[in-house]
Amino acid sequence: MINQDLTNMIISELCGIFVSEPKADTLSVMNDRPSLGLSFKLYGKSVYTQNGKEYISDSKNVLFLPKGASYTAKTISDSKCVVINFNSFNADLGTDIIKIPIFDEGIEELCDLLNDLPAAYDESFGHYRNMSKLYKIFELIFCQSAKSDNSGFGSVIKYIDENIGKANITNAELAELVGFSEVYFRKLFKKRFGISPIQYVINRRVSYAKQLLNGQYRIAEVAEKAGFNSIYHFSREFKKQTGKSP
Repeated sequence: MINQDLTNMIISELCGIFVSEPKADTLSVMNDRPSLGLSFKLYGKSVYTQNGKEYISDSKNVLFLPKGASYTAKTISDSKCVVINFNSFNADLGTDIIKIPIFDEGIEELCDLLNDLPAAYDESFGHYRNMSKLYKIFELIFCQSAKSDNSGFGSVIKYIDENIGKANITNAELAELVGFSEVYFRKLFKKRFGISPIQYVINRRVSYAKQLLNGQYRIAEVAEKAGFNSIYHFSREFKKQTGKSP
C-alpha cells in the first residue's frame, strides 16, 4: 500500500540528478540524508540496508529515500543508477526507506524519462522541464501502485485518471464502479486514502495540470484540460496546494 503522503508530494526544490555506474561489490554509506530522493536502476541490482532491514533496488523496484535517513548500499551486479534528489513542502514520511514496485507496462516510459532528465538538467529552462518530468515519474510509479491495489479501488483510480478532463466526476458514479452505496464508498475511500474521493480528484487534477504548464497551453486551456469548471477554481486549488498561482 502506497503512503498517501507520497502521492500528494509537492516539490519545492529539485536539488540534483545524478547518474552512476557502480561495479559489483561497490559499497556506499549514507548518514543523515540531506534531501528526499528517488533511486532507480536502469539495469543491475543493489541491496540497501537500514536498521537491519534489506531493500532490493533493481529495474522493477524504485526506492524512496527519506530526508534524514541513514543506510548502506551494496552493488550486487554492475549497474546504472539514476538518483533524483529533491525537497517537498508537505512530505512527512519518517526516515524509513520505502520500496515501490514498477509494473511492466510502465518500465519503458519510465526509462525514457530517466534517460532524458540528466541531459536536460543543465539546458536553458531545463529545470522547468525536469520538474514536469519528475511529476510524470511520480504519476507513473505511485498511480500504478494504486491501480494494482486489490482492495477494489483500483478501478476507481483508473477511471479518475482516464477521465481527468471530465468536469463533473461525482461520488455517485465512483461508488457505482465498485458497487457500494455513496455513503459507504466515501467512508471506505477516506479510510483507504486519507482524503475524500472528491479531494483526491482535485489533487489529481492539479497534478495533471502541472504537467501541462510547460508553455504550450494558456492557463485557461490547462484548466479546461484538467477538468476544472473555471480558471478561478483552478487557480484557487492550484495555489492552495502549491502556494503559487499557475
